[in-house]
Amino acid sequence: RKALKLRFKNFNTLFKETHRTQMMWEVPDLELRTKLHQSILDKLIPPYRNFLGKFRSLIDRGKQPGKYIMYSAEQLEAKVLGLFSYSSYL
Repeated sequence: RKALKLRFKNFNTLFKETHRTQMMWEVPDLELRTKLHQSILDKLIPPYRNFLGKFRSLIDRGKQPGKYIMYSAEQLEAKVLGLFSYSSYL
């Protein structure tokens, strides 16, 4: 269980850092932005769902549910879809 908790903790830390960095990136081309979102989601969400399905019951049965599993697959998807937004400064 300790190894699983460490994996979730590391994932959460790395995801937060990556998300924070990439929130500053802008992709003005809508088609490219959509392809980036889809590519990231295709690589991130299925393995994450699989990992959650296998190990959630081992991790979340403690005194502090949600301490190690900070994101649902849907929350990760929403965060990814919020990346690379473009705001024009006219």
